[in-house]
Amino acid sequence: MEALYMWIFTFHMPLFVMVTGYFAKSNLFGGAGRKILLQIAMQYIIFQTIYLAMDALLFHVHNTHYSYFAPYLLLWFLASHIFWRLLLIMLHKLTPLQQVITAVLLGVLVGYLPVDGVWLSISRTFVFFPFFIIGYHFSYSRLQVLFTHKIKIVALTTSVLLFIWIAISGLNISPAGFMAI
Repeated sequence: MEALYMWIFTFHMPLFVMVTGYFAKSNLFGGAGRKILLQIAMQYIIFQTIYLAMDALLFHVHNTHYSYFAPYLLLWFLASHIFWRLLLIMLHKLTPLQQVITAVLLGVLVGYLPVDGVWLSISRTFVFFPFFIIGYHFSYSRLQVLFTHKIKIVALTTSVLLFIWIAISGLNISPAGFMAI
């Protein structure tokens, strides 16, 4: 059962971020975009305040940063969502391919920064940013053309092999493990 859990973890967040990017299509720019950004920011501020207060009074989670610049546990997604929208607005003059390449390069470069990834959820923001861009530019009609029977078989086989590898490897998934192949 733990192998199934880890297998799901290999794709669930990239997929969730991609879906978030897809739904950002209709309201990234203009008044609607500003309204959504404000709503996300308000949710972040409200829940960050509640969680920090509850942690100080009840939970006492180890290594908690009591700051609005360090999202509390799951609130990283709201903070990153704000930055994904702002970053995509900044990159809107580039082609979709240039946006994805830029996002991947930024994700790699941020990995070299000597900062704690907790601050402004910078690591997660840039690691998942390419998926947000892909979701934003996603087209179901294009997917239907690309997703042939052969591609479906390759995708299913790859997924099953990944699950088997996770089950056999004792859940030891690390970059060092990938490099040893």
